[in-house]
Amino acid sequence: MQKNSKTLGGALAIFCWASTFAVGRPLTEAVGVFTSTTLMYTLGGLVGLLYYSRSGNILASIRRQSLRYLLVCGGTFVVYTLFVYLAIGMVSTRQQVIEIALLNYLWPGLLVAFSLPLFKRKATVFLPIGLVLAFSGVALSMVQGGTFSPDLVLGNVKKDFLAYAVALSASVLWALHSNLSRLWGSEAGSELVCVFMIATGVCSLPFRFFFEEQSNFTLEAFLQLIYMALVPTFLAYVLWDSAMKKGNMILVASLSFFTPVIATVMSWVFLDLRASWLLWVACGLVLLGSYLANKSVRSLDGETVSD
Repeated sequence: MQKNSKTLGGALAIFCWASTFAVGRPLTEAVGVFTSTTLMYTLGGLVGLLYYSRSGNILASIRRQSLRYLLVCGGTFVVYTLFVYLAIGMVSTRQQVIEIALLNYLWPGLLVAFSLPLFKRKATVFLPIGLVLAFSGVALSMVQGGTFSPDLVLGNVKKDFLAYAVALSASVLWALHSNLSRLWGSEAGSELVCVFMIATGVCSLPFRFFFEEQSNFTLEAFLQLIYMALVPTFLAYVLWDSAMKKGNMILVASLSFFTPVIATVMSWVFLDLRASWLLWVACGLVLLGSYLANKSVRSLDGETVSD
Protein backbone atom coordinates (compact mmCIF):
# COMPACT_ATOMS: atom_id res chain seq x y z
CA MET A 1 0.00 0.00 0.00
CA GLN A 2 2.81 2.42 0.88
CA LYS A 3 4.58 1.59 -2.39
CA ASN A 4 1.43 2.37 -4.37
CA SER A 5 0.89 5.67 -2.55
CA LYS A 6 4.50 6.73 -3.16
CA THR A 7 4.18 5.83 -6.85
CA LEU A 8 0.96 7.87 -7.05
CA GLY A 9 2.83 10.75 -5.42
CA GLY A 10 5.47 10.54 -8.14
CA ALA A 11 2.73 10.77 -10.79
CA LEU A 12 1.35 13.83 -9.00
CA ALA A 13 4.82 15.40 -9.08
CA ILE A 14 4.75 15.07 -12.86
CA PHE A 15 1.52 17.09 -12.98
CA CYS A 16 3.03 19.71 -10.68
CA TRP A 17 6.10 20.06 -12.91
CA ALA A 18 3.88 20.25 -16.00
CA SER A 19 2.52 23.60 -14.79
CA THR A 20 6.02 25.08 -14.57
CA PHE A 21 6.11 26.52 -18.07
CA ALA A 22 2.69 28.20 -17.94
CA VAL A 23 3.38 29.87 -14.58
CA GLY A 24 7.16 30.03 -14.50
CA ARG A 25 7.76 31.66 -17.88
CA PRO A 26 5.97 34.95 -17.10
CA LEU A 27 7.70 34.96 -13.71
CA THR A 28 11.17 34.61 -15.24
CA GLU A 29 10.34 37.27 -17.82
CA ALA A 30 9.37 39.67 -15.02
CA VAL A 31 12.13 39.08 -12.47
CA GLY A 32 14.81 37.11 -14.34
CA VAL A 33 15.74 33.43 -14.63
CA PHE A 34 18.19 33.25 -11.72
CA THR A 35 16.35 35.73 -9.50
CA SER A 36 13.23 33.59 -9.70
CA THR A 37 15.29 30.41 -9.20
CA THR A 38 16.95 31.85 -6.09
CA LEU A 39 13.66 33.00 -4.58
CA MET A 40 11.47 30.00 -5.36
CA TYR A 41 13.98 27.35 -4.28
CA THR A 42 14.91 29.22 -1.09
CA LEU A 43 11.27 29.90 -0.21
CA GLY A 44 10.17 26.37 -1.10
CA GLY A 45 12.98 24.89 0.99
CA LEU A 46 12.20 27.09 4.00
CA VAL A 47 8.50 26.21 3.86
CA GLY A 48 9.46 22.54 3.70
CA LEU A 49 11.79 22.79 6.69
CA LEU A 50 9.08 24.55 8.71
CA TYR A 51 6.65 21.78 7.78
CA TYR A 52 8.99 18.94 8.68
CA SER A 53 10.33 20.60 11.85
CA ARG A 54 7.01 19.78 13.53
CA SER A 55 7.76 16.06 13.46
CA GLY A 56 11.44 15.85 14.32
CA ASN A 57 14.90 17.32 14.62
CA ILE A 58 16.15 18.12 11.13
CA LEU A 59 19.77 18.49 12.22
CA ALA A 60 19.63 15.02 13.77
CA SER A 61 18.18 13.68 10.53
CA ILE A 62 21.08 15.19 8.58
CA ARG A 63 23.65 13.66 10.95
CA ARG A 64 22.10 10.20 10.51
CA GLN A 65 22.71 10.19 6.74
CA SER A 66 25.84 8.96 5.05
CA LEU A 67 28.26 11.56 3.79
CA ARG A 68 28.06 10.18 0.24
CA TYR A 69 24.29 10.65 0.19
CA LEU A 70 24.53 14.25 1.41
CA LEU A 71 27.40 15.23 -0.85
CA VAL A 72 26.64 13.26 -4.02
CA CYS A 73 22.83 13.35 -4.00
CA GLY A 74 22.75 16.88 -2.65
CA GLY A 75 25.41 17.95 -5.14
CA THR A 76 23.67 16.43 -8.16
CA PHE A 77 20.38 18.07 -7.09
CA VAL A 78 21.97 21.52 -6.88
CA VAL A 79 24.15 21.27 -9.99
CA TYR A 80 21.29 19.79 -12.06
CA THR A 81 19.06 22.77 -11.29
CA LEU A 82 21.81 25.30 -11.91
CA PHE A 83 22.76 23.65 -15.20
CA VAL A 84 19.17 23.69 -16.50
CA TYR A 85 18.65 27.38 -15.79
CA LEU A 86 22.19 28.24 -16.86
CA ALA A 87 21.60 26.59 -20.24
CA ILE A 88 18.33 28.51 -20.64
CA GLY A 89 20.08 31.74 -19.71
CA MET A 90 22.88 31.14 -22.24
CA VAL A 91 20.64 30.81 -25.31
CA SER A 92 18.73 33.65 -26.91
CA THR A 93 15.81 32.30 -28.96
CA ARG A 94 12.62 30.40 -28.18
CA GLN A 95 13.67 27.71 -30.65
CA GLN A 96 16.85 27.11 -28.66
CA VAL A 97 14.90 26.97 -25.39
CA ILE A 98 12.79 24.15 -26.89
CA GLU A 99 15.95 22.32 -27.94
CA ILE A 100 17.44 22.75 -24.46
CA ALA A 101 14.23 21.37 -22.96
CA LEU A 102 14.35 18.38 -25.30
CA LEU A 103 17.90 17.59 -24.18
CA ASN A 104 16.75 17.86 -20.58
CA TYR A 105 13.99 15.32 -21.23
CA LEU A 106 16.52 12.65 -22.02
CA TRP A 107 16.67 12.06 -18.26
CA PRO A 108 13.67 9.67 -17.94
CA GLY A 109 15.34 7.29 -20.40
CA LEU A 110 18.71 7.72 -18.73
CA LEU A 111 17.12 7.06 -15.35
CA VAL A 112 15.82 3.71 -16.57
CA ALA A 113 19.13 2.88 -18.26
CA PHE A 114 21.24 3.71 -15.18
CA SER A 115 18.97 1.59 -12.98
CA LEU A 116 19.96 -1.57 -14.84
CA PRO A 117 23.55 -1.88 -13.55
CA LEU A 118 22.90 -0.11 -10.24
CA PHE A 119 20.04 -2.41 -9.20
CA LYS A 120 21.11 -5.53 -11.10
CA ARG A 121 18.27 -5.48 -13.58
CA LYS A 122 18.04 -6.48 -17.21
CA ALA A 123 15.88 -5.27 -20.07
CA THR A 124 14.35 -6.76 -23.17
CA VAL A 125 14.78 -5.38 -26.69
CA PHE A 126 11.61 -3.35 -26.16
CA LEU A 127 13.38 -0.92 -23.81
CA PRO A 128 15.23 1.09 -26.50
CA ILE A 129 12.15 0.93 -28.72
CA GLY A 130 9.97 2.25 -25.91
CA LEU A 131 12.41 5.03 -25.04
CA VAL A 132 12.69 6.17 -28.67
CA LEU A 133 8.90 6.20 -29.07
CA ALA A 134 8.40 8.12 -25.83
CA PHE A 135 11.06 10.71 -26.62
CA SER A 136 9.67 11.11 -30.15
CA GLY A 137 6.33 11.92 -28.58
CA VAL A 138 7.97 14.46 -26.29
CA ALA A 139 9.69 16.14 -29.25
CA LEU A 140 6.49 16.20 -31.31
CA SER A 141 4.47 17.70 -28.46
CA MET A 142 6.99 20.50 -27.93
CA VAL A 143 7.62 21.33 -31.59
CA GLN A 144 3.94 21.27 -32.66
CA GLY A 145 4.62 21.83 -36.32
CA GLY A 146 7.07 24.70 -35.83
CA THR A 147 10.34 25.26 -37.63
CA PHE A 148 12.43 22.33 -36.50
CA SER A 149 15.02 20.74 -38.78
CA PRO A 150 18.31 18.89 -38.29
CA ASP A 151 20.23 21.68 -40.03
CA LEU A 152 18.68 24.30 -37.75
CA VAL A 153 19.47 22.26 -34.63
CA LEU A 154 23.06 21.59 -35.71
CA GLY A 155 23.56 25.27 -36.44
CA ASN A 156 22.33 26.21 -32.98
CA VAL A 157 24.52 23.57 -31.33
CA LYS A 158 27.61 24.86 -33.13
CA LYS A 159 26.78 28.44 -32.15
CA ASP A 160 26.09 27.72 -28.48
CA PHE A 161 27.84 24.39 -27.91
CA LEU A 162 28.52 25.06 -24.22
CA ALA A 163 24.83 25.70 -23.48
CA TYR A 164 23.82 22.42 -25.11
CA ALA A 165 26.60 20.52 -23.33
CA VAL A 166 25.42 21.95 -20.00
CA ALA A 167 21.81 20.93 -20.75
CA LEU A 168 22.89 17.38 -21.66
CA SER A 169 24.96 17.18 -18.48
CA ALA A 170 21.89 18.26 -16.50
CA SER A 171 19.83 15.34 -17.82
CA VAL A 172 22.60 12.90 -16.83
CA LEU A 173 22.84 14.44 -13.36
CA TRP A 174 19.11 14.17 -12.64
CA ALA A 175 19.01 10.54 -13.77
CA LEU A 176 21.95 9.79 -11.48
CA HIS A 177 20.42 11.73 -8.59
CA SER A 178 17.14 9.82 -8.78
CA ASN A 179 18.88 6.43 -8.86
CA LEU A 180 21.46 7.19 -6.19
CA SER A 181 18.81 8.62 -3.86
CA ARG A 182 17.18 5.20 -3.83
CA LEU A 183 20.49 3.37 -3.57
CA TRP A 184 22.06 5.43 -0.77
CA GLY A 185 19.18 7.32 0.84
CA SER A 186 16.18 5.00 0.90
CA GLU A 187 15.77 5.66 4.63
CA ALA A 188 16.42 9.41 4.39
CA GLY A 189 13.46 11.67 5.05
CA SER A 190 12.15 14.14 2.48
CA GLU A 191 13.15 17.01 4.76
CA LEU A 192 16.66 16.63 3.35
CA VAL A 193 15.35 17.53 -0.10
CA CYS A 194 14.27 20.85 1.41
CA VAL A 195 17.87 21.38 2.54
CA PHE A 196 18.99 20.68 -1.03
CA MET A 197 16.46 23.27 -2.26
CA ILE A 198 17.88 25.98 0.00
CA ALA A 199 21.40 25.11 -1.14
CA THR A 200 20.19 25.48 -4.73
CA GLY A 201 18.71 28.89 -4.00
CA VAL A 202 21.92 30.09 -2.34
CA CYS A 203 24.14 28.79 -5.16
CA SER A 204 21.99 30.36 -7.89
CA LEU A 205 22.18 33.86 -6.36
CA PRO A 206 25.63 34.79 -7.83
CA PHE A 207 24.39 33.99 -11.36
CA ARG A 208 21.79 36.74 -11.00
CA PHE A 209 24.55 39.33 -10.86
CA PHE A 210 26.66 37.64 -13.51
CA PHE A 211 23.79 37.85 -16.01
CA GLU A 212 22.89 41.36 -14.75
CA GLU A 213 19.22 40.57 -14.39
CA GLN A 214 16.70 43.38 -13.94
CA SER A 215 13.69 42.52 -11.79
CA ASN A 216 10.20 44.01 -12.00
CA PHE A 217 8.18 42.73 -9.06
CA THR A 218 4.42 43.11 -9.41
CA LEU A 219 1.54 41.56 -7.51
CA GLU A 220 1.10 39.06 -10.32
CA ALA A 221 4.80 38.12 -10.20
CA PHE A 222 4.60 37.74 -6.43
CA LEU A 223 1.64 35.35 -6.67
CA GLN A 224 3.42 33.39 -9.40
CA LEU A 225 6.49 33.14 -7.16
CA ILE A 226 4.40 31.77 -4.27
CA TYR A 227 2.83 29.16 -6.53
CA MET A 228 6.18 28.13 -8.06
CA ALA A 229 7.79 27.82 -4.62
CA LEU A 230 5.00 25.74 -3.10
CA VAL A 231 3.83 23.49 -5.96
CA PRO A 232 6.45 22.76 -8.69
CA THR A 233 9.29 23.20 -6.21
CA PHE A 234 8.44 22.10 -2.66
CA LEU A 235 5.54 19.71 -3.31
CA ALA A 236 6.80 18.21 -6.58
CA TYR A 237 10.37 17.55 -5.41
CA VAL A 238 9.24 16.04 -2.10
CA LEU A 239 6.77 13.73 -3.86
CA TRP A 240 9.37 12.77 -6.46
CA ASP A 241 11.96 12.03 -3.80
CA SER A 242 9.54 9.73 -1.96
CA ALA A 243 8.61 7.97 -5.20
CA MET A 244 12.25 7.36 -6.11
CA LYS A 245 13.03 5.93 -2.66
CA LYS A 246 9.90 3.91 -1.90
CA GLY A 247 7.74 3.69 -5.03
CA ASN A 248 7.87 1.93 -8.39
CA MET A 249 10.83 3.87 -9.79
CA ILE A 250 10.69 2.43 -13.32
CA LEU A 251 6.96 3.13 -13.70
CA VAL A 252 7.30 6.71 -12.48
CA ALA A 253 10.33 7.29 -14.71
CA SER A 254 8.36 6.01 -17.71
CA LEU A 255 5.43 8.29 -16.85
CA SER A 256 7.84 11.23 -16.63
CA PHE A 257 7.88 11.43 -20.41
CA PHE A 258 4.36 12.84 -20.08
CA THR A 259 5.56 15.99 -18.29
CA PRO A 260 6.04 18.18 -21.40
CA VAL A 261 3.03 16.59 -23.09
CA ILE A 262 0.80 17.46 -20.12
CA ALA A 263 2.32 20.93 -20.06
CA THR A 264 1.37 21.41 -23.70
CA VAL A 265 -2.17 20.16 -23.06
CA MET A 266 -2.49 22.55 -20.10
CA SER A 267 -1.40 25.46 -22.28
CA TRP A 268 -4.00 24.61 -24.91
CA VAL A 269 -6.76 24.24 -22.28
CA PHE A 270 -5.98 27.39 -20.32
CA LEU A 271 -5.57 29.45 -23.48
CA ASP A 272 -8.85 28.01 -24.86
CA LEU A 273 -7.15 26.83 -28.03
CA ARG A 274 -7.89 23.84 -30.20
CA ALA A 275 -5.36 21.02 -29.90
CA SER A 276 -3.89 19.88 -33.21
CA TRP A 277 -3.93 16.24 -34.24
CA LEU A 278 -0.14 16.19 -33.80
CA LEU A 279 -0.61 16.62 -30.06
CA TRP A 280 -2.78 13.51 -29.85
CA VAL A 281 -0.24 11.56 -31.92
CA ALA A 282 2.43 12.73 -29.46
CA CYS A 283 0.32 11.53 -26.53
CA GLY A 284 -0.10 8.14 -28.18
CA LEU A 285 3.63 7.78 -28.80
CA VAL A 286 4.47 8.68 -25.21
CA LEU A 287 1.82 6.32 -23.86
CA LEU A 288 3.01 3.38 -25.97
CA GLY A 289 6.69 4.14 -25.37
CA SER A 290 6.24 4.50 -21.62
CA TYR A 291 4.31 1.23 -21.45
CA LEU A 292 7.03 -0.66 -23.36
CA ALA A 293 9.83 0.89 -21.29
CA ASN A 294 8.12 0.00 -18.02
CA LYS A 295 7.32 -3.57 -19.03
CA SER A 296 10.73 -4.27 -20.57
CA VAL A 297 12.78 -3.86 -17.37
CA ARG A 298 13.06 -7.00 -15.26
CA SER A 299 14.99 -8.18 -12.26
CA LEU A 300 17.64 -10.82 -12.86
CA ASP A 301 15.24 -13.59 -11.88
CA GLY A 302 13.06 -12.68 -14.86
CA GLU A 303 10.21 -11.07 -12.96
CA THR A 304 8.87 -7.67 -14.04
CA VAL A 305 10.25 -4.95 -11.77
CA SER A 306 7.64 -3.69 -9.34
CA ASP A 307 9.71 -2.11 -6.60
